[in-house]
Amino acid sequence: MRLPAIINKAYHLFKRGIGQLHLFYLSSSIYPVLSSKGNKKPVTIFFIPEAGVIPHATLTAFLARTVQELGHSVILVRCFALFKRCPVFGMKKVGTGINDEIIENICYNQCYKFSDSLAEFYNLDYIILNQFITHKEISKLDNILDNAPLDLRLFEFEGIYFGLLTMKEMVLETKISDFNNIKIEERLLWLNLIQTSIVGYLVAGKLFKKYNVSSISCFNLYASSIGMSEAAKVVGIPLYVICNGFHRNADFRRIWIAPEVSMYTNTDPVIAWPEWKELPLNGKIFNEIIMDLSGHFNAHGAVRYSPPKTGFMNNSFLNEIKNKYKKIVVAYSSSTDETLATKYLLDAKSVKDERDNISFAFYSQIHWLQETINYFSKHKDYCFIVRVHPRVGKNRVNKEISHHYFELRNAFASLPDNCFFIWPEEEISSFDLADLADLALISWSSIGLDLARMGIPVISYTNEIPTFPDDNSVIYIAKNEIDYFSEIEKYLNEKQVNYTKTMERVRYAFRWYHLQRLAVCVDFSDVIPENDFKAFPIFSLSNSAGIAESVICRNENMLKLQLIRYKNTINGETYRQESADLRIHLDNLNYLKRF
Repeated sequence: MRLPAIINKAYHLFKRGIGQLHLFYLSSSIYPVLSSKGNKKPVTIFFIPEAGVIPHATLTAFLARTVQELGHSVILVRCFALFKRCPVFGMKKVGTGINDEIIENICYNQCYKFSDSLAEFYNLDYIILNQFITHKEISKLDNILDNAPLDLRLFEFEGIYFGLLTMKEMVLETKISDFNNIKIEERLLWLNLIQTSIVGYLVAGKLFKKYNVSSISCFNLYASSIGMSEAAKVVGIPLYVICNGFHRNADFRRIWIAPEVSMYTNTDPVIAWPEWKELPLNGKIFNEIIMDLSGHFNAHGAVRYSPPKTGFMNNSFLNEIKNKYKKIVVAYSSSTDETLATKYLLDAKSVKDERDNISFAFYSQIHWLQETINYFSKHKDYCFIVRVHPRVGKNRVNKEISHHYFELRNAFASLPDNCFFIWPEEEISSFDLADLADLALISWSSIGLDLARMGIPVISYTNEIPTFPDDNSVIYIAKNEIDYFSEIEKYLNEKQVNYTKTMERVRYAFRWYHLQRLAVCVDFSDVIPENDFKAFPIFSLSNSAGIAESVICRNENMLKLQLIRYKNTINGETYRQESADLRIHLDNLNYLKRF
C-alpha cells in the first residue's frame, strides 16, 4: 500500500474513532427530563431516525417543540448507523452491498450533524438508540436472518411477522408484486428491512422499560418505526403517525397526525363525511384546492407522475380522436403492488376493515379492463382509452418497471381499433386525456378526485380502498358488474350535460377534498408560511397547536376537533361565496365548454 493511501486510511479510522467517542458521550448523557430511574414523569417521544431527509426531520422537530411548549416533556429519539435500511438510504439509492464506512459517512454527514443542529435550534433533548443494543445482539439477529425461509413472508420473530410488515417499504423501492420469484438483490433488500425492523423492536422494548413513555410520534411508517410500533403495542403505548399534508404535491405547512391504524385503513374521512358533507368552503380553502389542481396540471412536484398538461399541442393522436368519435371514455388504472403489500401488512397487524358495504364489480384490474374493452368493442362509435398509471413503468420520478406493467402488456397485446392504451413511457398528460373524456373510469386511483373537481363524471368499480365517500356524491361506486355497465350506458346516452348536477358533483368533490386532504391535518401555515425548508422555520406557537396536543397527548379524534372549529367559522355568507366561487370554476372547465 502506497504512503498516501495509508495516510488516507489512517485519517478515516481516526475520524471514525472520534465520531464513535462523540456518540458514546452523547448516548451516555443524562438529560434533566430523564435524570434518574426513579423519575417516572411521562415523556412524549418523537422518533427521527431518518434525519437526513431534511423536510421530515424538520417538521417532526417543529411539532415536538410545539408539544414541549405546551408543557409536556418531550424527547427526540435518534440513532447513528444503527439500521441497515432507512429512508435516507432509499432516497440516495444506496444499494444493499455498501460497506460500513460509506454507511457511517452518510449517517454522520447527512443525519447526525443535521439532527444535532435541529435539537439545538429547537431546544430539544434527545437520546440515541445505539445505547440500547449490543453488537452481540445484532450478530445473533444476523445469524437468525441467515437461516430465514425462502419465502420471507413467512419470517417471524417473537411471534411477529416482520416479513409481512416490511413488504410495503420493499415494494415502494422495487415495484414488485410477484413475491414468489424475487431476485437476489430484492431478497437482500427485504432482509435488510426485516433486520432494521427487528432492531427497532428490540431497542424500543428496552427504551420503554427505562422511561415512562406516554406516546410516540414518527414520520410515516418505515421499517425502523414499524419495529417500534410493534414494541409499543406490546406494552400499550399509543403510536401516532405524522406526515406532511397530501396537498399541493407535499405540503409541509400542514401536519397529518393520526393513530397508526388510521394510516392503514384510511376510513376516518369516510365515516366522518355525513357530518362534513353540507359544510360550505370559505374562500381561502377554495383557493387552496384550486391551487392544488393547478399543480397537477403543471406536474409540479416529486410525487406527481403525469407529464404536464399541454392542451393537445403537437399531439397528433389526441387531435385525431378528438372529433372522430361520438364520445370518449378514459379509464385510469392503479398500481397494484402498493395495494397488495398493504393488504399483507394489514393481515400481519390483524387490522380489519369494518365497513359492511364493500363492493367489487370485478375481481382484478385486468378483469375490469378486459370486460370494459369487450363492451366497447361492440360500440364502435365510442372511443375507449386506458391510461396506465405512470408509476408502473419508467417515469420522471423513478426508473424501475413494475411486474404489473408486464402483466398489462401481455394481457392487452392486441386491441379493438377503437380502444387504445397510453403507456407510462408516453409523454401524454393524464389531464389532457381528461379534457377529452366524457366519462372517466377508475379502480381506486386518487386521480378520480382530480377529475371530479374538473367536473368529469367518474365511475369506480370498487370501494375496497376507501378513497371516496360511499354515497355516490363525488363519484359513482358500482355495486356489481351489471350496475357498472348500466351507469356507463346512462352517461353515453346522455344528450346534454346537466349544469346543475355537474355543479353539485363538483361542490361535493371540493368539500370531500377539504375533509380528506386538509381537515385531517393540523394547519401550521400561520407559523410555517413556506412550503419548503430552505432554512429552519423560526419557532412560534401556532393557533392550531392545541389540536396537535389534543391528538398526540390526549388521544382525541382529529376530525371531531376540526369539525367543531370549522363550524364556528362559517355562516350564510360562506354558502353564497362558495356558490360564486364554484360558478367561476365551472366557467373555466373544458368539460362544460364542449357542450
